[in-house]
Amino acid sequence: MNQPTYADRSDSVPPLLGPLALVCWIASLFLPAMSAPQGWILGGEFAVKGLMTFPLAIFFSPLLALAPLTNLIFLGNLVRLWPLENLKSANATWVGRALLFNCIALVVGNPNPALGDVVKYPAMWLWLLSFVLLYIAVKRSELGHSGTSIVILKDRWKLAVALSCAIAIVGLTARTMKFPGPTISRTVSNVEGIEIRRSGVPLRHYPLLEDGYLRQSNYKFFVLDGHTHESLPGGGWIIRPGVSPVRSIVHEAVESYRLDPGGPGEVQRSTVTIYDGGEIIARKTFYQGMIEDGHGWVGAIALKFVQSVLQPGSSLASGESHRAVLPVHSLDLPSDFKLTDTKRNLLGCPSSVVLNPNDWRELRTLQWSLQTKENIQAVACGEDSVLVVLGNDTGVNVDVISLDGRAVLQARANVSQHTNLYALEDARASKSGWRIRLVSHRPGASIDRPTVPMERFEIALESKEPS
Repeated sequence: MNQPTYADRSDSVPPLLGPLALVCWIASLFLPAMSAPQGWILGGEFAVKGLMTFPLAIFFSPLLALAPLTNLIFLGNLVRLWPLENLKSANATWVGRALLFNCIALVVGNPNPALGDVVKYPAMWLWLLSFVLLYIAVKRSELGHSGTSIVILKDRWKLAVALSCAIAIVGLTARTMKFPGPTISRTVSNVEGIEIRRSGVPLRHYPLLEDGYLRQSNYKFFVLDGHTHESLPGGGWIIRPGVSPVRSIVHEAVESYRLDPGGPGEVQRSTVTIYDGGEIIARKTFYQGMIEDGHGWVGAIALKFVQSVLQPGSSLASGESHRAVLPVHSLDLPSDFKLTDTKRNLLGCPSSVVLNPNDWRELRTLQWSLQTKENIQAVACGEDSVLVVLGNDTGVNVDVISLDGRAVLQARANVSQHTNLYALEDARASKSGWRIRLVSHRPGASIDRPTVPMERFEIALESKEPS
């Protein structure tokens, strides 16, 4: 039995749905599909990336890998609706199967990290709409609904092609647009502290200007999420609740982020706006993948921009040079000495003083917390201060913090054995300061391994009462 030609079917083809399906499909190729470092990825680029990773993706996410192949079914059936002679009839069943497969792939694949944030952009929805329109058009054709003449159909197809070309031009033009460069109206010198404000980012997503980068700044303090982070001269930060008044405000507006169900996710693009006394003095957009100064750590790049506008005073820089160097008094190591007897993280401290179990660089009290650069080896508590022992490859660092969270003394002691593991054997506080006895050891030292090298020494820390 011969297949009917288009001339035989001229009165049964829907006049508008086929061209609309073409326009939606073309639009899905040239409209944003997901966020990217430079702004976004177009639908066509997204499909090509899927095909390029097909051999590997078929094993990890087969539905997502096969979804781009349904475009062949779409185009094959769309061509059969064109006003041409000697074409086979389109098959609504195959179009419907392709539509159903793509919907399942989207539901099952989301929130797969490979999909990113496609549900937020128009390309995916227009792509699915094109399948819906084509299915209805083919189904109506099979049911014999009346249409219009071939002349009118040809004109509408020509209009659809012209509109598709216009969409493609607009999409490609928008794709080549770059973010505007930074705008800086003026800078501010000798800034002691700044306040960080954020918007547009869920709580479980890290912004670009997260506190880890901010602690690398040279500001005396910064305000974040209702807490004041104060820099210590010898390194480290004291964090206490409450907001210190500031003139300089940095606002990070997150514009797009990548979902990650197994982790905190990742911000893809943010715009940082800097205020001084309520006046906007600088603005710049940052995105994942940007390279400056030979590296792509976007948080560090954003911090450098902030510090170039809100310039901290040079005298505010902290570091090891601000620590007092203390003499070390070596002690004999008894032959029956057991290292396990000195492995006490907290010595004489109340239950309100705790080490963060997830981060050994953080000590918490009811009034404040201490964030250090090195791991905290031991803590001792006195009547009016807290002593913190920090491991260091070339010595031992000791911080004495008052009960209200002020640095009383930051010191270091050089030891002959290069290690960053120290056990606090004894700590005694007096009005003149602290006297502590430490044992440095190598990894693996224990009562079962007495031959592991160890060194026992005493340090006296004399300090004035905090004023």
